Amino acid sequence: MLFRSEADNQLSLVLLPEDQQEDSRSLEAHHHLALIHLKQGDVDKAIQHAQTASKGRWRLFTGDHATSQESISVLIDAFEAKGDTEEAKAYTKLLTEDNLKVPFTVA
Repeated sequence: MLFRSEADNQLSLVLLPEDQQEDSRSLEAHHHLALIHLKQGDVDKAIQHAQTASKGRWRLFTGDHATSQESISVLIDAFEAKGDTEEAKAYTKLLTEDNLKVPFTVA
């Protein structure tokens, strides 16, 4: 199992500068960094990475795509962890009916 700093270092290798359009590989890295930060309790960083992943995946694959839905689910979990239930509810509206029943993150 990777420690947080090791995972950050390895995943950051595929992240692109802010002025470049993200590709699927870098968006996947953002998604996994969001999960890592959420598990470590760094909710603000989790939200930042999950927003990048979900926006990019929505753009590349559409909102109904499984990867887009996974990143939205991480955003919901992060906003709930932050205590921002209104923002969590807003993102919940973006989940498809099938995905409302499926937990995406591991406890």
